[in-house]
Amino acid sequence: MRCQHHLVLALAFVPSFTLTLSRATWATPSRSSPQSSPRATPREASVEAPRRQQFEWGTRIAHRNATVESILCLFEAHGHEFSARNLATTAHRVAKLGSRRRSWGRKDARMRAVAEACRRRASALEPRGLANTAWAFATAGVRAPTFFDAVAAEALMRLGEFNPQELANAVWAFATAGVKAPELFDDIAAALPQLDDLKAQELANPARAFAPRAPARPGCSVR
Repeated sequence: MRCQHHLVLALAFVPSFTLTLSRATWATPSRSSPQSSPRATPREASVEAPRRQQFEWGTRIAHRNATVESILCLFEAHGHEFSARNLATTAHRVAKLGSRRRSWGRKDARMRAVAEACRRRASALEPRGLANTAWAFATAGVRAPTFFDAVAAEALMRLGEFNPQELANAVWAFATAGVKAPELFDDIAAALPQLDDLKAQELANPARAFAPRAPARPGCSVR
């Protein structure tokens, strides 16, 4: 009951809590959800580049000298050919690099485009990718309700595939983004007795003001 109470608090007060879970293994049976994940229509579908090209792009995205601008320019040029993994890496890396500018992602249309691309490929993302992209868009302050709906639908069907840390990241992201997913949260609460440890630690109260408007970005030239 104590664990469940902590989770309820974490979900109710946005975004004052973060969740950290033990590495204990747990499982819940996967189930079909009445709300299916949004799927890409033939018009939305894009052709992935070959694996060798995906590796090259992934290396550029994860490079220590990569910047928010360089990664988003790469996405603008080739995002329609990115694998689901490279889309998730793009969102996560950009959010980490831009995390000092709270909610900056709301003002960059390219981040909304990344969120839409991730929505279309949600069914191809592994649990870690779903959790990391949810964390990324919540951290960057990107308004992406349809993306979070897709994540919730996938998580409902694949809840037993998530490890405790992935679950924690996903719950924190939904709470921080202020997205309601009562069916998903009910299933997570039902799984709590199977976890060895669940602790809610209060975070320092983050600044809520939007970051100053960013200067006009230079033109992208990516080959």
